[in-house]
Amino acid sequence: MCSPVASVSCLLCICFVLFTASPVQSNVRDLHKRSFASLGCLGVYNKATFAKLDRVCDDCYQLYRDDDLHQLCRKNCFKNDYFKKCIEALLLTHESEKFEEMVLELYGKK
Repeated sequence: MCSPVASVSCLLCICFVLFTASPVQSNVRDLHKRSFASLGCLGVYNKATFAKLDRVCDDCYQLYRDDDLHQLCRKNCFKNDYFKKCIEALLLTHESEKFEEMVLELYGKK
């Protein structure tokens, strides 16, 4: 059995985590929306779609460890040759049509 002090400490830690988790998620969401606009995306913001495309660039960065590549992959709302090359490098060409549709959705110009 835990001592009363340990129980109170544990309870305080849980409360702290619960009260601080929500604002952090809000900040991350706001960061994604700002990134969306700063990349020149003019379409409708879709959190899931943006996250999938951004993940391609993140994985490509992890593969090559080139800081410039990460930014170039995301340039022009993912509508660029670097993004396409990352899809190839990550062996995702079987999903390239799906990625193209997602890019067009965020890019906003069909």
